[in-house]
Amino acid sequence: MNQEASRPVGASFKVASVWLALVFLTVAVWLESRLISGYGLMIAIISMTSIKVVLVISSYMEIRNAPIWLKSLCAVWVATVFIGIFVILK
Repeated sequence: MNQEASRPVGASFKVASVWLALVFLTVAVWLESRLISGYGLMIAIISMTSIKVVLVISSYMEIRNAPIWLKSLCAVWVATVFIGIFVILK
């Protein structure tokens, strides 16, 4: 059975829109790296990376439809990792 045939049309649009958002954020970080330097660049890169991680976790790992405890665990993990990175690199 063709996997594309069993996927709803709305799901393909959602996957494509998340992919476009990830590409946009990647290009935005690349462009910012030419304009900003130092600590400001680090904050921009880590902030956009955290947004990308949340998009990947919620969309491609399908945590959006998971139980609340798993959503909470993922949110705490993302916050802990990125706050830890800010603290270490400060």
